Amino acid sequence: MYPLSVTLVGCQDSVQRNVLSLLINQQASLEGQYPDAESALGALRGTADSLRLFIVHVPTSAHLPKLRLLTTHFVGQPIVALVDPQSDPAVLIAAMRAGAAQVVPMPISPEDFQAALDCIARQFGHSASANQAIAISGVTGGCGATTLAVNLAYELASQHNQSVVLSELSLQLGKLAAYLDVNPTQTIYDLLTDGERLDAQAVQRALTRVSDKFDILAGEYRQITPLTAKASDLIRLIDICRGLANFAVFDVPCTYDDNYFETIAAADQIVLVGEQKIPSVRTLKLVCEALERVDGLRKLHIVINRYDAKMPGFAADRLKNLLGRGELLTVANDYGSVMASINHGRPLRQESPRSPALADVERLARTILNLGEGNGVTGASEPGRPLFGRLIRRFGFAN
Repeated sequence: MYPLSVTLVGCQDSVQRNVLSLLINQQASLEGQYPDAESALGALRGTADSLRLFIVHVPTSAHLPKLRLLTTHFVGQPIVALVDPQSDPAVLIAAMRAGAAQVVPMPISPEDFQAALDCIARQFGHSASANQAIAISGVTGGCGATTLAVNLAYELASQHNQSVVLSELSLQLGKLAAYLDVNPTQTIYDLLTDGERLDAQAVQRALTRVSDKFDILAGEYRQITPLTAKASDLIRLIDICRGLANFAVFDVPCTYDDNYFETIAAADQIVLVGEQKIPSVRTLKLVCEALERVDGLRKLHIVINRYDAKMPGFAADRLKNLLGRGELLTVANDYGSVMASINHGRPLRQESPRSPALADVERLARTILNLGEGNGVTGASEPGRPLFGRLIRRFGFAN
């Protein structure tokens, strides 16, 4: 979520709709909007000490006095000026001289807009890139990594109040649509083959809302469509999804090619999923060793799925020794509940809230969030969200 609340000034009609859409992508909290600088000054005069980000539309040099009015009365408050250098070339430099912290030319480029907001966040002591990408991959086929990805993503959204985008990087046949009983109108296949630039707005349009704070970007599910994708496009997709939610969770197929290792390495945290089987344990060890040699690798979590504590020779402590790992997580073997969840197209939290497997998925979620056992589930609403929610619904951006 973007760390500064936002106030719009002079943004109306198409400019307003465009900016609101971009702010949704940034998970920004909209404090208010005003038709001109005088209205903003009158409403906010007594709150000049509260830090906020102003986004001001300055179409021509004639509007610069309004910008100066804001910078004079709200000293130290960052301002992004939206300018049109094509209609008035002088306005670009003049807006900076008038006190704008960042200037974004129109038509607005989503990448340029995000860069401007990120720069301001850093200047005011915040990290605008606090959102995280989580890569989940089974080390052998049938480990249950997709099921784990679905339920981890849902737990982060429903129990920990995090906005989550779950994507599957399957380039042939996706499972998410069937697992969650949805029919997306666009898939990753469409994004990577339609010839358009891969940007935040295109990805936003391809998302399918599953529940509050939980969206998915599904692999192709309507037909078998083999797709060749460059690692740079997949990494670009990861970066875009990271910017759209607190957590971007990726179900990564175990192809073990260059794309696999490059996309895995682009994640902030990695979850490798194996089973209590000799081939799975051997592959886990090999992949861990390979990933640990990758430059820039972040946190690596090992999960043994469908775990049976009574299986001889494969208890958790024994597996830790075999893998050379200090920590290892397990997810209980609750076949009945998991299969009912898949067959009914619902997360475990909805299908079987008392499932021991769900309790273990929740433990993984807490590990991802770096929460201690004593930390309670957060459910407080985000500041500024009610007003922003009304504006989103008014302009038709809500799914």
